[in-house]
Amino acid sequence: MRDIPIFSTELGVASLILNQIPYTKKAYIRIQDSGSGDAFLQECCSFCKAAGAESVYGTGHACCEKFPTYTRILKMQMSVHCVGDTDASLFPVTESTLEQWRDLYNKKVVNIPNGSYMTLDKAKELLQDGDGYFVHRNGELFGIGKASGDTLHWVASLKTGAGQDVVRALCHALSADTVYLEVSSENHKAMKLYDKLGFVPVSVISEWYQIF
Repeated sequence: MRDIPIFSTELGVASLILNQIPYTKKAYIRIQDSGSGDAFLQECCSFCKAAGAESVYGTGHACCEKFPTYTRILKMQMSVHCVGDTDASLFPVTESTLEQWRDLYNKKVVNIPNGSYMTLDKAKELLQDGDGYFVHRNGELFGIGKASGDTLHWVASLKTGAGQDVVRALCHALSADTVYLEVSSENHKAMKLYDKLGFVPVSVISEWYQIF
């Protein structure tokens, strides 16, 4: 199932995110422009349902705000020098460990609002970019993550209480003084961890509503 970056009718223009339907049965509508918001939203929603979506979420237009809030995607930041240190170590994902990383990722991401199932093609991009990591401590797997530049793209702890070590270890892969990340407001466990480490929200990137 492919996304439709430009879904255009006489009622408006939207981007339809459909690539998660085969895995999570979820679809996402980002309205770009519409003079007939309610009618266009329902038109988009009907298309998503016909494509196999069992849940549909929308953003980008006031008409979406009539529906229950699904999640807010927050941008957070803190100084890399304030994250703290750890004796946990990073091990880059290799061709032989890629499928293990992808399997762990998909098991973790399935219950995260707006989480995206990772296909094999996307995993190969991760390998090519070289920004995927396992986090070990004394030979024990603590977590996995994706980090590059100034951003923690994804973090997952695989052991209770290991979250801080996983974040701190991944920060060693960054090259900037300020660390950024994005997190769902409904991912309460992650929000609690980032707050404890000292991350602060700086903006709301998007707000999603459950249309169907």
